Amino acid sequence: DSEAFVYNAYSLSLAQGSYTMFLDDPTVLTPLGPAVPAQYTFLAGADFAGDIFYGCTYGSPSLLTMDTETGAFTAVGSTSVALNGIAYDPTTETMFGVSSTALYTVDLATGATTMVGSVASGYTLIDLVCTNEGNLYAVTVDFTANSRFGMIDKTTGAWTLIATEPFVALYAQGMAIDRQTNTIFW
Repeated sequence: DSEAFVYNAYSLSLAQGSYTMFLDDPTVLTPLGPAVPAQYTFLAGADFAGDIFYGCTYGSPSLLTMDTETGAFTAVGSTSVALNGIAYDPTTETMFGVSSTALYTVDLATGATTMVGSVASGYTLIDLVCTNEGNLYAVTVDFTANSRFGMIDKTTGAWTLIATEPFVALYAQGMAIDRQTNTIFW
């Protein structure tokens, strides 16, 4: 049974902050820690790089780490661009991030970003995930059209549409991968 870390940005019934859950019963959330400091608004995306849990923030564009025992956040540095999601590639040991329209690499020591390329999906990229084989997948949001699921080439940023979803996803979304099963969750 895989444990997952969840960040609640908006809810009428739960406090903003970090939670844990087990994938076999995602209805049970256990509070882990407080919300990110106010200047960051909320955690927009996150992923593990080895044993370290990294997150990118909405508001003040930054890279943070989170202590998975206490939920406490520590600033790494500015990403200089607002990232909507990040994903670690275990095959190249590279953290990738997406803004609304582009793919970046993220320096885990400083938070600095380097643009790989524009992602011409035609919609707002909202999160990113990387499989055990090193393939990048992303989802989009659009307030007037159904969301899209696609693949991003990690060397060029080129977008390949895989599927148009049968619904309109709004606002912040989250993606993750279970590294044990290589299953993507959205």
